[in-house]
Amino acid sequence: MRINKFLAKGGLGSRRKVEHLVSSGKITVNGRVTRDLATQIGPDDVVFFEKKQVSYDPKPLYYAVHKPIGYVSTVSDPYASKTVMDLIGRKTGFFPVGRLDKNSRGLIIITNDGNFAQKTSHPSNYCEKEYRVRVRLPKKDVTAYVDKALRYFKCGAIIDGQKTLPAKIKLLAMERGQAIFGIILTEGRKRQIRRIFEKADMEVIDLLRVRIGSVELGDLKCGEVKQLHFPLDN
Repeated sequence: MRINKFLAKGGLGSRRKVEHLVSSGKITVNGRVTRDLATQIGPDDVVFFEKKQVSYDPKPLYYAVHKPIGYVSTVSDPYASKTVMDLIGRKTGFFPVGRLDKNSRGLIIITNDGNFAQKTSHPSNYCEKEYRVRVRLPKKDVTAYVDKALRYFKCGAIIDGQKTLPAKIKLLAMERGQAIFGIILTEGRKRQIRRIFEKADMEVIDLLRVRIGSVELGDLKCGEVKQLHFPLDN
């Protein structure tokens, strides 16, 4: 098995991420640093990343998690008291697919399948992520501001010097100075939804992810986890 595939299956991230780990000299095989992406890993080889041995369960497993507000979407974070891995007992070799910021909630998939993570997370694969977003409306010229937000999502907006991909957006409701939007993205830029609404002079007060590809949040309650028992095809 090629080293990038082995590391991805071992829970170190997508193929692209682990290739960077190899080229950076952070991986040792049988006690020696290797930077060769053509390295083959056999059953008797011993692989380490930062003094921790890398292994994997050959059976891919997937968990749907309803991330609560206050949890960060990473394997570990020295500055965070709670990560999504706490919700499944910090399983070795597992990692979250995609991210939700600390103040957002909703569906995250945790898996040990690096190929699935790459296929789901990379924008070139156009995997849909669906959200329900509640925003606070300005007190005047509401229609103009709503139209501006719709245009930014549908046509793209400049974030960090790069235009976002066109997204699907629908105004679902307006009530007492607030609006609820349904949004479908095919990329996952950092705080993308919040930052686009900021450009439209609106404040996001609740962000819930309800779907990743074919996997839906459904009736999974906040903080709950369920194993997905069927092959995932995103």
